[in-house]
Amino acid sequence: MEHSIGPSVSYVLFGDGTAPKLVQCDQNAASSDPHSPLKKKPWPIEDSMYIRSLKSAISTILEYEAFLLSDAEIKYLETLDVMPVHALYLLVRLSLRSHRWHRHSDFARYADDFDDASKLGDAYQILCNRRSPTGLKQQILKPEHNETQEGGSLNTAIDLTLESDEEDLLITKSISTHSSPGDYCLESSTSTLDLTFHATSEEHAELADLLGMLSKEELEDLARKIKLPGHGKKGNIITALLSAADTQYTLSHFRRNEYVTGNKGTTITFGARLRALCMGQIGCCIRINPAVLTLLRRINLIFFRTPVYEGHLFVPAILVASHKRVYHRYITTRTPDIFPDRCSLLEYELSLELERGCEASVEDYKQLTSTKELSTKERQAVEETILEFYRRVLDCFKVSLERRTRSQSLLGRVLERFEPGHVYTRTLHHIAPIVGKIDGVESEATILQSLLAQNRWHCGKRGGWYDRLALLHMKDKTTEQLRRAYKLVTVALLDESTLLRYKPKLIRRLKRLEHQLKLAPDERHACDGDLERCQDVYILGCRIRPCAQDSKGTESAAGKTIWEGSQGVPLGVEDYALEHYARLGFRGKHCEGTLVRFIFALLFHDILFMQVPGAFETPYQTAPLDLVMDTFYTSRKEVIDARLKQILNGDALVFADKTDSEHRKDRTFFVGGKWDAFERHEILEILEVTYRPR
Repeated sequence: MEHSIGPSVSYVLFGDGTAPKLVQCDQNAASSDPHSPLKKKPWPIEDSMYIRSLKSAISTILEYEAFLLSDAEIKYLETLDVMPVHALYLLVRLSLRSHRWHRHSDFARYADDFDDASKLGDAYQILCNRRSPTGLKQQILKPEHNETQEGGSLNTAIDLTLESDEEDLLITKSISTHSSPGDYCLESSTSTLDLTFHATSEEHAELADLLGMLSKEELEDLARKIKLPGHGKKGNIITALLSAADTQYTLSHFRRNEYVTGNKGTTITFGARLRALCMGQIGCCIRINPAVLTLLRRINLIFFRTPVYEGHLFVPAILVASHKRVYHRYITTRTPDIFPDRCSLLEYELSLELERGCEASVEDYKQLTSTKELSTKERQAVEETILEFYRRVLDCFKVSLERRTRSQSLLGRVLERFEPGHVYTRTLHHIAPIVGKIDGVESEATILQSLLAQNRWHCGKRGGWYDRLALLHMKDKTTEQLRRAYKLVTVALLDESTLLRYKPKLIRRLKRLEHQLKLAPDERHACDGDLERCQDVYILGCRIRPCAQDSKGTESAAGKTIWEGSQGVPLGVEDYALEHYARLGFRGKHCEGTLVRFIFALLFHDILFMQVPGAFETPYQTAPLDLVMDTFYTSRKEVIDARLKQILNGDALVFADKTDSEHRKDRTFFVGGKWDAFERHEILEILEVTYRPR
């Protein structure tokens, strides 16, 4: 049903180089156009999936786990419930994007979602108004927020942080906002979240922030206007402009950082002139209060029970609402004490952010070390950042070991993954090899010894830790170190936590150590479960070496090996092998381990989603929470063993066919599911030749 729009006016945000203006303009002409985006939407903005996802999460948490939030946070969430819906919509949409400044062109398209485009300007004003947003009680503003706005002095604002939260003082966020994803601050903060405002306008933006919002072409044009060299990378142009703003002089007054306007002898600073030029390009801008983003991320963590740091908020609920994802239907039971208290939540939140910081720094290190033209200063800076993370995480890990453990019941063991120690263990596992390269094998050995000293978190990785630590001992090649490695491998093979997949490698290492130690035959171990060696298959072809040139013009081999296909088309090694087998009459796919995981998901689908205490906390899970833990098998031992017998008896096709027919049409999203990679007939054919009855 179409809705007509009568005579109305809208307000367009734009910039003139000083501050954003609201200009009234007639919409009569636009509203007469049947294709105009200003026509009223057939659905109210209140039903937006973004708003519904946020309100659903907030209402659930306030009902079941309000004790995890401070009074200030609860009060702020209550203000969102009474906030004008168009302002709430803009707040949510900007919160879902990256944490940065957003220029007007970035959010102007949201006006199309409103029945009246002028509401975008109203929403902007509500979010950026620090005087009395949403009409809550006001308190004297903190000194750092005592800014002057157009039309008067700003001396009042909402104060929602009157009550001090002792937990926030004990465990607080320690990551500051920077442009680089790996640029983190490890200084602890003792301040609570400042929820006295929703967002910040351009009046509070630094000159560097404004320059960062400009494109490279806009920066080059700006540099030409002030007669500065404007070539090179975007970051270099910004640095040059900021340097000019700090060092520019005028010949008329010999005053630092001033620019003569020529209007009755008045002057403005060169930095102000540069800022005005930026605003002429940007129009207006907004940045969501970092404290608000932190609170929304906390809501996301509590509601979705995310075991890793989520870069984007409310994604599962939004994808379901937009019909882009379908989850399996199962019964959920929210455990109210998954985080016993607020202190536990904040520490878990901190552990996830430290893990994210570690991963970002390691990624930066890998990218920098892959570049041959790397300065020593850059390398040392990245290495020092990684070592700072390593020391901090290791200290936190040791503290977590001393904490009281959960009960060893099934539910208690499932919920261990929401302990900070679980995250610290995972972080140390990933960072250990990099620390070994930077700080020496002694530091890596320290990490591995610390991980092996506990049998509480990630026990399934113990076999890999044993093997890596034994290898570090073997590098010394002294008899003492070889004996330590020999003893370590022996302990590993006897450890019940060592998974089967690690044992072949450990057995080979044990035999190598026995040979190096020259043990007598009767002192050596014998293993009845040695794996047979696979048959080697050789495929001959013409290799095309990919070449790269460094700054000196020297060519060297780089990248994946490329082979000449039958039609002269360059192929990767996997595609070349598939082409070879296709000539022999076979059909194949390059899928790494996705096929095995998909078959597992099809054969054990009903077991994956059976009711187990603590396994399903939200309706947005792709697998039970204990899938990667030892409890997955022990809590389902009888049904898993029975299913394995049925598969060996030739019933694999029955289970796969049933699961496929029920979920392929909707593309149900669950762990291992790869509906686009494998057709139904391909899966059934593979199972038919693989799982024949014995």
